[in-house]
Amino acid sequence: MKAQQASGFTLTEVLVTLTVISIGMLALGSFYVSSISQEGIAQERLAAVHMAEQLIEDWQQLIIRQHRNAPWHLKERRQVNWW
Repeated sequence: MKAQQASGFTLTEVLVTLTVISIGMLALGSFYVSSISQEGIAQERLAAVHMAEQLIEDWQQLIIRQHRNAPWHLKERRQVNWW
């Protein structure tokens, strides 16, 4: 009697494949959670930079207004440096 060839996958091959796929899915899930966290931090930093820019612009306008309203004899001595 001739031995019949079995076709398909063995249980070991299926378990190894499922293990590899599971590890890959866990890595993707971890990456997704990390990217969401980093996106929140990036938004907070962007808001902080915007607030700092607004504050600097307000200070510059205040200095310009003070310089314009100063008496003429003080304007010559006062130098506004934007460095």
